Amino acid sequence: MHTEHLRTSLLMLVATAALAAGISGCVVTPAYQAEPVSAPMEAQSYAADQAPPPLDVAAPPDVVAVPSGDVAVYMVPNMTGVYFYEGVWYRSYGGLWYSAADYNAAWTPVAVSIVPQVVINIPPEYPRYLPPDYQRIHYREFRSNWRTWERERFWQRQDWYRREADMRRERVNRIERERAVRDRGRIQRRQEQQQRQQQRQQEQQQRQLQRQQEQQQRQQEQQQRQLQRQQEQQQRQQEQQQKQQMRQQEQQQRQQMRQQPKPQPKQQPKQQPKQQPKQQPKPAQPRKEEKKQENGR
Repeated sequence: MHTEHLRTSLLMLVATAALAAGISGCVVTPAYQAEPVSAPMEAQSYAADQAPPPLDVAAPPDVVAVPSGDVAVYMVPNMTGVYFYEGVWYRSYGGLWYSAADYNAAWTPVAVSIVPQVVINIPPEYPRYLPPDYQRIHYREFRSNWRTWERERFWQRQDWYRREADMRRERVNRIERERAVRDRGRIQRRQEQQQRQQQRQQEQQQRQLQRQQEQQQRQQEQQQRQLQRQQEQQQRQQEQQQKQQMRQQEQQQRQQMRQQPKPQPKQQPKQQPKQQPKQQPKPAQPRKEEKKQENGR
């Protein structure tokens, strides 16, 4: 895949050199060098699966001529990062650079060193800052005459083009100011996002620490309950051992008592039976008649 990319890049270089050889009087000396809009170092290692989608146009697009020193770079209005320069289409997309033979052809990734500096010097969003009455060029007219215009320096003789060369500096400054504001806003949002992320991490760490403390507390309580159960179990074992010892002692005492000889009872002298006293005769009770007589008296 990388070999095919190199081969494509070499072919594009050869085609660009051939086209440049056929154009006379074209000296690239830009009057204003804007800050290059290039991909970062880590983004220059392009890949084929990162190619941008085709342009969202239903018909061949119009173009506008952007003054770039002694030459003109053409861009598509109301689109970001679509350039035409010396027969090659370039596109800045996702921090990377691509090229194509036509606006509707497949975009091939290229290294930033291959892209002409006059293209890099124009901010990708430049067409979106043009006024509504900025002169547009029909695609068919542009495709048929761009070589003649470059050879004869057609645009440099136009009054509006010379005025636009002065206006370009103001537009680029405005783009840079707004880009700086967006960058500051992006940096601020990134910082806020980092702060929120740090806050979430701190909260997560605090929750994790709290969970660890609660887990340690539960473990301590569990250990205390387990220790208390062990102490109660030891106490019950001790009480059981004491009871068992007492039962053994009682059993030993009973055995000792069984083994001891029983004492024989002492023989007491026989007692003589006591003589009971004689009973005296009871006096005779009076007869019933005598009782009656006594009653009559």
